[in-house]
Amino acid sequence: MDNYGQEKIEKTQAHVRKTTFITSKVIANILLILFGALSIQIFLSSLQSKAVIAKQQENNTLALSEVVSILDKNTENADSLTEIYHEGNWQTLDDIDMLFTNGLFEKMMRNDNSVRAQMFRELSSPAGIAYLFLLDGDGNIVVSSDESLVGRNPSSTAFMTQENLNSIMTLSERGRNISSPVLVKNQFGTFYFYAIPYKYQNTEYVLVTGTSSWALDVRINSLKDTSAVLSRMGVINDGFLFAINRQDNLFLYYKNGDQLLTGQKAFETGITEEILTDGYRGVQTIMGEKYYCTSKAFGANTVIVAAARSRTMGSRDSYVLLWSVMGFLIVMILCLVYAIFVRNDFIRNGIKTERVPLFKDSASPLYFNKSVFRKVMPLML
Repeated sequence: MDNYGQEKIEKTQAHVRKTTFITSKVIANILLILFGALSIQIFLSSLQSKAVIAKQQENNTLALSEVVSILDKNTENADSLTEIYHEGNWQTLDDIDMLFTNGLFEKMMRNDNSVRAQMFRELSSPAGIAYLFLLDGDGNIVVSSDESLVGRNPSSTAFMTQENLNSIMTLSERGRNISSPVLVKNQFGTFYFYAIPYKYQNTEYVLVTGTSSWALDVRINSLKDTSAVLSRMGVINDGFLFAINRQDNLFLYYKNGDQLLTGQKAFETGITEEILTDGYRGVQTIMGEKYYCTSKAFGANTVIVAAARSRTMGSRDSYVLLWSVMGFLIVMILCLVYAIFVRNDFIRNGIKTERVPLFKDSASPLYFNKSVFRKVMPLML
């Protein structure tokens, strides 16, 4: 083989080696870019996850605070309403006592039992009093709006026990400013009884009124109904609020879309006992779906939970993450292509570049080309 042929073969081999070297460097850079994108994705995913949880926790806490605030206010209103209700009944009893003291009772006692009963009924009906009677010192009825009860002990009837009667007699002795009314439950309903002492012709009596608690109970139950409050509230990210009774672990209220589980066992839905802890925050599986939950105790036996659907929490931010990583890949690949063009331009024009050795190896040393970097840096930024 002549010298020309040998020289051509050597040039061809050198070109192949050079091309292979450049190709390997390009592949190495692409792999480095992909590794960078993966690192950025892991880093941003971690930040995003923490941010999503922190934001959802804030939303859950806000919803729970609002609910508890409403329930506390309703409890205060219920207490005020109860106080007004009892005060009104005490005042009614005082008004009857005043009428008796001003001569009505003396006029009444001149008549027979039927007239007395009629007069008691006329006093009872306008005031909404269910029972009105006068007891002697032994607890027997002297006058009543029901004539058939005169002379009988109330405990022998169907609407009061001996224990109830004893409490009423004690209430009269102690006075209204100290004691609460006596609660009586019988086959006709629930009643509050009020009693004050009454004296006529040196004889001690007890004046008693009994009022149905139905109207008060309806209003109190409405104010203290946890489900009525929770059903009107929502939580961001397909969330909802529910309540559990700590004593029996039953749902006091649970409605999520078409799922109505009020009154059912909470732990049979996948919830763990951790959720009953005041201040709990974490992921719970409910009916096969994962939710980020926050718990808050209310009262002695109730736990209210704000739950947000986990798969919805970061759905919007996931697109931001995707385009952030894609943007990094696109820009870095453009930078790599541009760097190749710049380097080839330097080679074609015979421009000597400034290089800094990074990894010295006799076979294939690795350099950082500062001249190419200065050209590419604006695009990278």
